[in-house]
Amino acid sequence: MHLISLVLKGHKISRAILSFLLLSLLILQNSCQQQEGNLHVTHFGATQKVSGSMTLITYQDFDLLIDAGLYYPEGEGSYEERSDEAARLNTTIPFKASDIEAVAITHSHLDHIGRLPLLVEKGFKGDLFATEGSLQLMHVMLASQIRYDDGPREWIYSTKSVKGNNNDRYATAHWNFCEWQNKISNSNKRHYHGRRSESIDQIGIDLSPCKVCTQKALSELLSKINIHLLQYGEEYSLDSQKTIMLLNAAHIPGSASVYITINNQEGVSKRLLFSGDVGKSKNVLHDGFNPAPQADLIWIENTYGGIVRDLDLGSEIIRFQNQLAEALYNGGIAWIPAFALDRTQQVLYLIQDAKQKNIIPENTKVFVPSPSASDFTDIYLDELDNKLGWFKEQVYNQEYPFAYQERYFPDEIPESSIIITTSGMMESVFSSNLLDKLLPNKSTTVFTVGYQGPGTPGGQLRDENTEITWDGEVIPVEAKHLRYSFLSGHADANEMQDWLSNQNKDEAILYLMHGEKELLLKQKDMLEIAGFDSVFIPTYSQTIQINMK
Repeated sequence: MHLISLVLKGHKISRAILSFLLLSLLILQNSCQQQEGNLHVTHFGATQKVSGSMTLITYQDFDLLIDAGLYYPEGEGSYEERSDEAARLNTTIPFKASDIEAVAITHSHLDHIGRLPLLVEKGFKGDLFATEGSLQLMHVMLASQIRYDDGPREWIYSTKSVKGNNNDRYATAHWNFCEWQNKISNSNKRHYHGRRSESIDQIGIDLSPCKVCTQKALSELLSKINIHLLQYGEEYSLDSQKTIMLLNAAHIPGSASVYITINNQEGVSKRLLFSGDVGKSKNVLHDGFNPAPQADLIWIENTYGGIVRDLDLGSEIIRFQNQLAEALYNGGIAWIPAFALDRTQQVLYLIQDAKQKNIIPENTKVFVPSPSASDFTDIYLDELDNKLGWFKEQVYNQEYPFAYQERYFPDEIPESSIIITTSGMMESVFSSNLLDKLLPNKSTTVFTVGYQGPGTPGGQLRDENTEITWDGEVIPVEAKHLRYSFLSGHADANEMQDWLSNQNKDEAILYLMHGEKELLLKQKDMLEIAGFDSVFIPTYSQTIQINMK
């Protein structure tokens, strides 16, 4: 009323307009009073897409974020268009980062943690909840993300560090005032402001980001947040009304589903469950999941959507190992593009097993040039002594479960050898450097062991193309190509229903996330046929209001 009197002072206005204004204010006031006691969940990632996981929970004055993931090139359009869109999304935080009290991390893949550095840069200084396994792996994954981030930087390098010839020059470059940067004399110091990916075109030098600058940046990032390590099943009180608990999701070491309970003063309680990425029931290295506890609202991943895999793990392992032996026969090269985390270690385990069973020669060389993949393998090796429960019992019982690796990129790959490279879709890093060397070679066998995105070199191989086009080059394909899906770390449609088997189908409300739209629709149909009454597919930035009255 006071506001209206100020607005109307000195003005004549009709009774009808005054009545309308009064009614509008009453409606607004009532709406605000209702919303003050409501719980809100807003989706800022992985909506009708696989990547970019980021979900904001708001209750009263408390904001909790589930994951802060990067987007990958996916969706409609050319690969270049999708890459540009992913790059745009990866430079944005669609809310005020300093308002976030806490972040819960489901696991340490970049599509779940890759925007954490940006979140901190934008002002987040709160609590971070994760498992010990996720924290260990996060150090390596975030270091890689920080080091190779392609945002504009003020680079400094020394003319003395430039190596190579005129057509292939490279140098270590600094950006974070590390001790080595400070030792560069003014006469040798050179500056370049821009993206690392454009340095060859701009200055004729391929810049390799300094490892010391990277670790300094990572330490600075982690020092700004309060890290809470939770055991599986440990309930932690966020305050007098809210608790958080992490459950084993069996996806990769440390992976978790997030279980949140919110109570109000009137005794109303809501249980929210965020699946994170849920692993398969049968895995090479890890035990399977347990069905999730009952919840009122459940956000579930759907990487495979409505797809059902009918694979026998034992038979698939034998097929992989036998075909590996065939690839190496008579001097052949087995090329296995694989994700650095977990997929590479599963492959190393199967190679070692094949050597121990004399399926392949014990002296077969295995090259793993990716520093990140080697760092993850070292963490896996440490776990053999730490025994935090990451692996199946049979893995712990073996003295050398992972094949020995040559940790460098050979000038020439020897005959009858195996090379495991990142990236898994062959679009970058070491994999992309081998495209024109190995694909035209009939003695090469390419083993793709993970998802291959449309338009990537791996995706073009999956489509059985006789040539692929990448980075402006047309590359003929003479290599043999073999595909395997048994190493996937994601549950299929039936396994997700097993994960949901404890739920009350009449009351539980399901939200389908982390999947392509067509697969989400298929999964929605399957879940409704299975008896779930309330299944929804959220859209980007959609807010769900949950009544706490």
